[in-house]
Amino acid sequence: MSVTTKTKEHIKSENIQYNEDLSSCFMTVMESLKESKAEDICHIENTSERSLICDNMIIVSGRSIKHVSSIADNLLSCLKKKKINVIGIDGFLASNWILIDIGSMMIHVFQPEARKLYNLEAIWT
Repeated sequence: MSVTTKTKEHIKSENIQYNEDLSSCFMTVMESLKESKAEDICHIENTSERSLICDNMIIVSGRSIKHVSSIADNLLSCLKKKKINVIGIDGFLASNWILIDIGSMMIHVFQPEARKLYNLEAIWT
């Protein structure tokens, strides 16, 4: 699975390897996104330098409203199984942008049109 990793210092594309160097929370999120066939996965690191909200963001796209909802549902199920605390969820009613807050990480699941409109990658890098 190809993931774009962006930080303030650099932008690079790399294949994320599931190894012990990655936190179990990050691994759980990434595995869930892979299983759900989330598209255009972007990991933005070190957001804590610009905001107190979280340390990392993951931004993904789904092909349709149903796909976006399915990605979020699968992720929530995986987080629950691993007993990872979900602080907040927003956007399920509209389903063009669903936000899942797990404390040090925020996961944004977009439909492509909404992702292009809000352009979080440009704001946070």
